[in-house]
Amino acid sequence: FIVEKELEKRMNIPVFHDDQHGTGIIAVAAFINAIKLVDKKKDKVKVVFSGAGAAGLACVRMLIAYGVPKKNIFVTDIDGVVYQGRPDLPEHLEEFAQKTKARTLDDVIDKADVFFGLSAGGVLKKEMVKKMAKQPVVFAMANPTPEIMPNEVLEVKPDAIVGTGRSDFPNQVNNVLCFPYVFRGALDCGATTINMEMKLAAAEAIAKLARLEADAALDVAYKGKTLKFGPEYVIPKPFDSRLASIVPPAIAKAAMESGVATRPIEDLETYANSLKMQVDQSFALMRQIFTTARKDPKRVAFPEGEDPRVLRAVQSMVNEGICHPIIVGREHIVRPQIKSLGLTMKEGVDYTYIDPNKFEKTQEYADVYYQLRKRDGLLPSEAPIVMSTRWAALCSMMVRQGDADAMVAGVTGRFDKFLRPTTEVIGLREGVENVYALQLILRKGQLYFMGDTNVNVDPTAEQLAEMCKLAAEEVGHFGVEPFIGLLSHSNFGSSKAPSAQKMQRVLEIVRERWPELKIEGEMQADSALDMDVMNKTFPDSALDEPANVLVMPNMDAANITYNVMKSVLKRGEYLGPILLGMNKPVHILSTYATVRQIVNMTALAVVEAQSIVERPTTLKTAKKSRKAS
Repeated sequence: FIVEKELEKRMNIPVFHDDQHGTGIIAVAAFINAIKLVDKKKDKVKVVFSGAGAAGLACVRMLIAYGVPKKNIFVTDIDGVVYQGRPDLPEHLEEFAQKTKARTLDDVIDKADVFFGLSAGGVLKKEMVKKMAKQPVVFAMANPTPEIMPNEVLEVKPDAIVGTGRSDFPNQVNNVLCFPYVFRGALDCGATTINMEMKLAAAEAIAKLARLEADAALDVAYKGKTLKFGPEYVIPKPFDSRLASIVPPAIAKAAMESGVATRPIEDLETYANSLKMQVDQSFALMRQIFTTARKDPKRVAFPEGEDPRVLRAVQSMVNEGICHPIIVGREHIVRPQIKSLGLTMKEGVDYTYIDPNKFEKTQEYADVYYQLRKRDGLLPSEAPIVMSTRWAALCSMMVRQGDADAMVAGVTGRFDKFLRPTTEVIGLREGVENVYALQLILRKGQLYFMGDTNVNVDPTAEQLAEMCKLAAEEVGHFGVEPFIGLLSHSNFGSSKAPSAQKMQRVLEIVRERWPELKIEGEMQADSALDMDVMNKTFPDSALDEPANVLVMPNMDAANITYNVMKSVLKRGEYLGPILLGMNKPVHILSTYATVRQIVNMTALAVVEAQSIVERPTTLKTAKKSRKAS
């Protein structure tokens, strides 16, 4: 305590003892959520501390600042209860001395609502816990052995909320949740100190984060565990990347409001976004897409509403305000899944739920579907069965009939399983001859769009030229200028092989039909991606920047290249496949799609839906596309 005070006096920079204040911040965050869960009030609870060192007293002071009356807090140390008149009581403990007859931890624990352990292993006994109030909160934070093991608490108080300092039990009070982000916020606003207002702001921000739906990315780190706000999840996990963009702005705001910020941050939302970009490359890419989507959210249908990834993605979409999701799935699976995942979205308000077995428009859709497919051998009796059992076809009909504006699917099956019903029902844009798939890779700020990876096995020069035009339009949604590279094994006419000649023909077609596009080829990949190589190989190139749209001569080349890059570039971000040429926004993801990828693709579909004009469905070209796929 003396060292810290002297450092604060002598230095003109913030001083922060992590073991002391870091522990206090996280423990108070856990306390905030724990008493919320057991429905107790902060000014009514009895709190008992075992441990009166730096960490213990930091917690006491923060609790008092948060609103717990000092008279409700009882502190014990190695010599027993800190009480008024105790012989040889250390000076720094005098302010916490209570007027009480209790002399031991066993005495003072009676009817306690909350226990904070920052002392030594094994000091809290099961018999003591038994004497605590109903639904007690026990934070036994001594390391490596807690004051009491969680299983011992739950044996005598099954309704207890228990936390420790260890990672192998729920509710780890871990300082890493706090100090990097406290420093970030304090340094960015030029805080001269880290005061109580800032510490409380950090605690409340961390507590609030735990009450949100858990970040789906945590599934990788915590396999087999469902993280949702409750007795075993009152504080976030250390791997929750949202801490980096939530805590620093809270710190900066508190510093500014308490007058200790020398470089006030004018726009905290922009500041938070800049922090998101540092930990999530895709956020920088998708920021413009999300901003545009929020201006006019559209209805997006999800035929795989039983998949937990889809449901979590829907919750994120609701939180982000980018669309009105339509979830399709069986009631006995969807609703229990939503509950078990701890999702807070409200049916009928935040999203629409459709049970395909009870949908009132099934027959209406079936009639239209029969008219579309009757020349393909479909029987009238089969159409309602398709609408009830093939939910991709059902959602495609929603989009066709105007009951949804877009559809996103693909996480539960093969690409062609979803492509067929969408092209049969929704069809292609007028004037477009085919459908194509574009993949996006983002790494270290560099964007690469790659096609056709999924639809056309051996596209013609005319098809590849059409894809170039459609890809250029799609890239524009990201606020990026397209530079198209036509890739081959040859460089600018060095080979007469059919594949090289096909790419040469693509260039001719594009320049004839769409002369405004920036395109070059045929060329090897290093020429397209490295301007030094390009200038040596072909100094007369029409591209003055490296290509960001890479067009391959066939699906083998595109798909292999994409998957090699995806496997090698471990820290890259991916989005796709992005379908080009459809009459309405439809995107078919891979079975490995993450929650964030589902959300990102949905935002893109919303932006596409915003810019769409009513156009007739071209079923003839849809059949051509299906044959090509």
